[in-house]
Amino acid sequence: PPPLWTSGQAVCQVQDWFLLQLRRVGGVDLEAWRQHFKMEHPHPHPLLEWLHKDGKAIWHPSHFRLTPSGFLLTDSITMQLLP
Repeated sequence: PPPLWTSGQAVCQVQDWFLLQLRRVGGVDLEAWRQHFKMEHPHPHPLLEWLHKDGKAIWHPSHFRLTPSGFLLTDSITMQLLP
């Protein structure tokens, strides 16, 4: 069957879930996210690497969380990572 996130409503659910997780202090468990929504992104993702190197995120694969300066970019990050 096609991945869950390919329908229009499911895309919104994936984006909403990721956005909410990214805004949590604990961040996102990327592997749990991929497994839950049956998504496959290149690992490591260049945007995540850049955010980590620029001090806007802390990345302990597979866990990713934003620093205070990174929280300002939450919406932009979500739009760049998801369809």
